[in-house]
Amino acid sequence: MRVRRFGDRIRFLRAGRATSEYVDCSFIGSKIHMGPGGYARFVHCNFEDVLIDNWFCFAVELVECTFSGRLRKAVFNGRVPPEMQDIAGRKENRFEGNDFSRAKLLDVAFRTGIDLSGQRLPSGSEYTFLSHASSAVRQARISYNALDDPEVKKKVRGFLAAMEQEVANGQMQLLIRVNDYPSASRSTIRRILQAD
Repeated sequence: MRVRRFGDRIRFLRAGRATSEYVDCSFIGSKIHMGPGGYARFVHCNFEDVLIDNWFCFAVELVECTFSGRLRKAVFNGRVPPEMQDIAGRKENRFEGNDFSRAKLLDVAFRTGIDLSGQRLPSGSEYTFLSHASSAVRQARISYNALDDPEVKKKVRGFLAAMEQEVANGQMQLLIRVNDYPSASRSTIRRILQAD
């Protein structure tokens, strides 16, 4: 599909058992409710000024796409889950050269080996980028273990376990938006992430 302009409201994109390819497509200004991402490859696509929610990408590839606007509740995976590999025809998803720098990412996760150093990411005080996630997570665990208050520890236990799981599943860098977590836990999350 080349240089195609999609409408303003998109409920979902094609989700069959074959990989759909979108090349040089424009989704500018679209409101997209995705759901499971199916088997898709987006190359040089323009997602500027979009509202995208619930995009769960297990076998989706993004190459040199540009995003602005808001992405809410999205998961991008570097590896295709084993049960989807035969249909996808690959074990890994290409995810490179994408520009999210002008997008607001709300509850968005990059998992299973996406190289975040190869993407342009949003910056600013609401985001924490961990370029060496394994060492940052080890340090966060040490800081967590040093907390005295059991109630405070309880509030961030799940956050820390999730970070450890991301690293165990091959994610080498992490982008964290602390405001995605309950307000009662945010100050402690910031504290354990910033400990040296």
